[in-house]
Amino acid sequence: MSPIAWTHRCAIAAVLVTLAACAQPEGTGFNDLALDEVPGGSVVVYVYRPPSVLTGSERCNMTIGDELIGALLPGQSTRVVVPAGTLRFATEGSSLAWVTARVEPASEVFIRQRWVFRLGGFQPRVDRMTRIKALAELERCVFVEEPEIFVEEGDEESPAEDQRAL
Repeated sequence: MSPIAWTHRCAIAAVLVTLAACAQPEGTGFNDLALDEVPGGSVVVYVYRPPSVLTGSERCNMTIGDELIGALLPGQSTRVVVPAGTLRFATEGSSLAWVTARVEPASEVFIRQRWVFRLGGFQPRVDRMTRIKALAELERCVFVEEPEIFVEEGDEESPAEDQRAL
């Protein structure tokens, strides 16, 4: 293979990646909830998944403690109000990732779920983010009131659906 052909291939690949990134839907921005609207002893949790070209098909449900949130697609966000305390933010299914945080009443927490490449393929990652970093990423996300529950192929009956029905 000649060096020129290799250079052209790299240039074409760079253009394609740039075009794919530009094709991301425009976000609706941060959909916040005033803390004075939050019931006493509760915390507002913003869960989001930044836009990504590489991991669009990867999905898994998120939970906060025992509460099922659903699965976010790249570029989606949601928010939930839960009791304050020590909370575990986790993914469900064959790929488990989590972060635990102590949260005070009448506060807000920002949780980012994304997919990273590790040995064996893409795996979920869950991070607690600062407000400043989260707001910059949330501006590119679309707010979803109630994320869809993801059911893996082969699951006849999903315990996730049963849990949300309760």
